[in-house]
Amino acid sequence: MQIKESNNIFSKTIEETEALEEQESSYQTVGVFENEYFGNIMTLDGIPSISSKRSYRYFETAAQSALCTHPNAKNVLIIGGGNGGLATEVLKHKEIESVDIIEIDSQVTELSKKYFPEIAAAFDDKRANLVSKEGYEFARDAADKSYDIVLIDALDALGNAVSFDKVFFAHANRIIREDGILICRAEDMDMETEAYITRLETVAEFFRFALPFTAPDLLALTGKISLIYASKRYHPTADLLLQRIDMLEGLKYYNADRHNGNFAMGTDTFQELLGSMKI
Repeated sequence: MQIKESNNIFSKTIEETEALEEQESSYQTVGVFENEYFGNIMTLDGIPSISSKRSYRYFETAAQSALCTHPNAKNVLIIGGGNGGLATEVLKHKEIESVDIIEIDSQVTELSKKYFPEIAAAFDDKRANLVSKEGYEFARDAADKSYDIVLIDALDALGNAVSFDKVFFAHANRIIREDGILICRAEDMDMETEAYITRLETVAEFFRFALPFTAPDLLALTGKISLIYASKRYHPTADLLLQRIDMLEGLKYYNADRHNGNFAMGTDTFQELLGSMKI
């Protein structure tokens, strides 16, 4: 069946794009397109990844959900954050001492610096350390209890060549300190429920808390990205640091109400996921 007409603004605006640059890396095709509504859009093998006008909602939610719950984070690891968006959010916190950004595809970083300077601002901060290495290998080789927070934003975590499996999360548990937090991007909890449950259960084996939540993303098919919050000590809503959110400068979207709302879900979804959570 072919749909000839649609009122979907996303379909309309994606069609009305102008190619700015496209490069073949050793891993994928990285493209940048200009669009009236989304601004610049980066695609990875043709799939929209980030946009200059809208992606801050996802980056703020994914990063600040951890940074505004952990009371004393100093060292952060980001796997797959080569566009710089999550690191830029992390570095809004002056107490952060270091951020290791693990990105195997340098073309993602270079094009982000060129066309998404606000997203890529982290690369101008001396606390940011960009490492060209596969994320699984980096976690395997990292020292015990090296990080307070680990953020996983790798598309490879969604079923491609690299397996973010039980062994990987065992390493993640090992390199996170005793009060650490992990945020993991995952399959869509509504469209790919079984796969999401499998990933949630895998993460939950290694942490005291493991809860589903979402971040808004207009580039995603469902308008959101599904994530997993996991921690050895801090509950994402009970331990939320309200004063830190209120005092943090530079936020456009994230706030305490949105934080709690991102962990809310419909009764049907809650019932499907309840047996896999640690709450």
